[in-house]
Amino acid sequence: MISPVPSPSSRTKGSRDRGGLPAARARSALAIFGAGLMAACGGGDGRGVPAGAVVDTLAGGVVQVTSSSHGVWGAEDGWTLVPEVVLGSATADGPELFGNVAALAEDAQGRILVLDNQARELRIFDAQGTHLRTVGGRGGGPGEFQTPVGLALAPDGRIWIVDSGNGRYSVLDAEAEFVTSWPRALGFMAWPWPTGFDDRGRLLDVAGPDELVEVAADGALLDRFALPTAEVESVRARNAQGNMVLSAVAPFRPRLQWRFDPRGYLWSAMGHEMRFVQQTLEGDTVRIIRRAHDPVPVSRIEADSAEAFLREMVATSAGEGATIEGDLSSPAVKPAFVTFHLDDEGRVWVEPSRARGEPRTVEVFDTDGSFLGSIAVDQGLDLLTVRPFWREGAMTALVTDPNGVP
Repeated sequence: MISPVPSPSSRTKGSRDRGGLPAARARSALAIFGAGLMAACGGGDGRGVPAGAVVDTLAGGVVQVTSSSHGVWGAEDGWTLVPEVVLGSATADGPELFGNVAALAEDAQGRILVLDNQARELRIFDAQGTHLRTVGGRGGGPGEFQTPVGLALAPDGRIWIVDSGNGRYSVLDAEAEFVTSWPRALGFMAWPWPTGFDDRGRLLDVAGPDELVEVAADGALLDRFALPTAEVESVRARNAQGNMVLSAVAPFRPRLQWRFDPRGYLWSAMGHEMRFVQQTLEGDTVRIIRRAHDPVPVSRIEADSAEAFLREMVATSAGEGATIEGDLSSPAVKPAFVTFHLDDEGRVWVEPSRARGEPRTVEVFDTDGSFLGSIAVDQGLDLLTVRPFWREGAMTALVTDPNGVP
């Protein structure tokens, strides 16, 4: 689960190479461009030992795939992210002017769905980026939104909007006409909203920091599932009255991240190593994928900047007389990775940590767990504040230009 990060919003849409595979800032706009996957040469077919990897069967039948640090892609057969569509700019206006994008999706018709938290609107564009319609608006009436934070496409083509402000799910048909709403009987909310529908048609939502719950069509809560948890080093701040007002993971300390897999799994990883665990919703581990990584040192500039930022957060949240519990200093090395995601085929995409000034990359693990290799990515690609969305070889994600305009 990733906490909200104040950021302008942009987004990326992907090209179709079939041969290969939350506070807003002023007048921000949404950028949409494509990330096509070109010339894929997979590391394995899932039926045998992946190329360049060692497969072990652990206790209980858990499959562990350990890859080398180089991957199986050669110089000529890796993937390239190819821009396809760009929507929004520094001078955009009307429907292409975005404030705070909360969620993105592409439906079965190839339309781009953009949920704007600031405008309280769902904006729909065709595959070329032409605006088709806008629905919603601020309010509590039918089809209106108060704090829209999540977007899910149901198997029947309906669009579900998670509206924490109104405490409900708003349901739209495939043409984005309002159908009905159901109460969201959960007091907890994560940003970006991390779940959705699984391949059995069940809507999963987050009931708390350690619990996932199945939600019925009428909003009733059904089955509950435990989320992965881990102890992390945190920094806590109390105000002058002794009340806890802030808790955050200490700078550059490893933290647990988890991702929902619509195939009925949860993936989790602790940041200190490249090791990703696949579990059933019931908590049974089925696969572990891992590879070696070279630790990246934390520079003095980064350490000082992180500590100053955290102290500023404490001062803003707790005011004068605040007390701090925990270690604000940075460790010698960064976590192994910044974040990770799953695409629609079940591949794991990981953004590794990097030294200041180095180009950004994402690393891709195949569906069999083998490490394929690295892909260069735009410096402005936002993989933290909004979840990227994959469909049929195309990735839709947020991007900001060198000036921070999305």
